[in-house]
Amino acid sequence: MRISELYTTQKVFRRHRNKDGSLAYEEKTFQIPYNPNVPILYRRAFAKAIDFGMIIGIMVLINKIAFPINTDAAIIFPILILSELLCMSLLETFTGITPGKLILGLQAVDDTGNRLSFKITMCRKLYATFVLIMGVFLKSSYTMEYEHWLAKKKIFVIKRKDKATIIAMMNA
Repeated sequence: MRISELYTTQKVFRRHRNKDGSLAYEEKTFQIPYNPNVPILYRRAFAKAIDFGMIIGIMVLINKIAFPINTDAAIIFPILILSELLCMSLLETFTGITPGKLILGLQAVDDTGNRLSFKITMCRKLYATFVLIMGVFLKSSYTMEYEHWLAKKKIFVIKRKDKATIIAMMNA
């Protein structure tokens, strides 16, 4: 079974009036698709900011040691983006988490609950970086498009503590 095939039940109580005019509540149970994604996109953006912060710190140290003279920010910014994409993609491929996700207790998994492949991780990081720049700084609706892209690719960002529960639901 896959995460996208899981369902959960939700109970809804509807109020109606009986024939005698008294209020009564009718319980209806619905089966809805299970969504394990962390609902707060900004929590994931904060994890990405922690990752960027770590890369910036490492780059500043390398810059101070290797190049004691000041270098232009126009040179450093593309290197920063590329190193964040490559380093964090490799780290997430091999360990399943990045430092930001480790601190916030998140993990990105595929539809079967496994770690993401390098190709998927790199595509996700490229798209997320674009969304972070366009969505947060320009206040646009790219964040919703990113959520839709993740759902279409069946990539889930879950809480690490919930992974065992999700695997148990898939095996049941």
